Amino acid sequence: MKFTRNTVFAILLVSVTLFAFTTSVQNQRIIEGIIVDELTKKPISTNIILYRQGQTWYIKSTEKGRYSIALETDKAYALKIYDESYKSYINAIFLAKETNNQSFNYNIELIPEKD
Repeated sequence: MKFTRNTVFAILLVSVTLFAFTTSVQNQRIIEGIIVDELTKKPISTNIILYRQGQTWYIKSTEKGRYSIALETDKAYALKIYDESYKSYINAIFLAKETNNQSFNYNIELIPEKD
């Protein structure tokens, strides 16, 4: 079987793309958790912002307070939550690489604003 240059190029391109995708997925880990009111322990649906070196991710927790996002491992992230009913929440997270691909559970309790 004889391959043309275009066929060989296409095969190489697909191989490199698949390798890059597989490597990218292997270097990610899911961070997930539940956001609740510190006093009532009721879940909070709110906006979450994650930052890392000029990159920004916006996610929203569900009505049950759950959130999850896949992020690159061996990196530090800043996590910020701003909700008018609660004090601002800011924290730094280092997402270490796990050999068993276990998700990183990070639950958050927000402090209500006083009237």
